Amino acid sequence: LDSRGLSVLNIDNVMEFLEPIPNAPDPSIVSRLFDSVDKEQSGNIDRDTFKILLQELERARILSFGNLMQ
Repeated sequence: LDSRGLSVLNIDNVMEFLEPIPNAPDPSIVSRLFDSVDKEQSGNIDRDTFKILLQELERARILSFGNLMQ
């Protein structure tokens, strides 16, 4: 997931992760949520913030953790 080896993820990394998931969330929604959890507005999030992003996607019923297992 962290293709740059920087211990952080950018929006492209997140989109790449979500792309193969069945019924993947709309990229515009993911982008908005990414921006909302990126408190520093650096364009990068750490592992813990990535988990928060996934929880927010699930809370919004946009992503089911069951989809991640398929």
